[in-house]
Amino acid sequence: MGYDAFGLPAEQYAIQTGQHPKITTEQNIARYREQLDRIGFCFDWSREIRTCEPEYYKWTQWVFIQLFNSWFNCATKKAESIDELISVFSTKGFNCSEPQYLTGDIEKAVPPFSSDEWNKKSEMEKSDILLNFRLAYLSNAMVNWCPALGTVLANDEVKDGVSERGGFPVEKK
Repeated sequence: MGYDAFGLPAEQYAIQTGQHPKITTEQNIARYREQLDRIGFCFDWSREIRTCEPEYYKWTQWVFIQLFNSWFNCATKKAESIDELISVFSTKGFNCSEPQYLTGDIEKAVPPFSSDEWNKKSEMEKSDILLNFRLAYLSNAMVNWCPALGTVLANDEVKDGVSERGGFPVEKK
């Protein structure tokens, strides 16, 4: 049994009631489990998952860090450490026509450079270049911003330009 216990409903309820979401989430889970037990459902409760527990989300954060610190090498057909890529850049530079970099639009995003040019770049310039290779990366994207709720909403939380919860105006940002 799993409980997706993070998110806007728990946050909004906390704002409305002045109670910490941890307290109300635990109460809701206990009540739901009690109801399941009363109707005779049998679950192996040792396999219960709660997305709000550190034992769960530490792994989602770990996976993200692994992806962020990796790049896809087209020559070996596998993810490799970004540190290996940094080492190659600092000793050989970058030429987008080499087989390991044939990933589509890299040649448009990153012009070739020598190892000397790489080594003279600032940490920010190097970071910006590496974002083009990482498996998880920073980018700009349009989001559904709801000023009244003070949060970004998923597409399925917006109906006809307003938030599903509360009917507040939503704008694209």
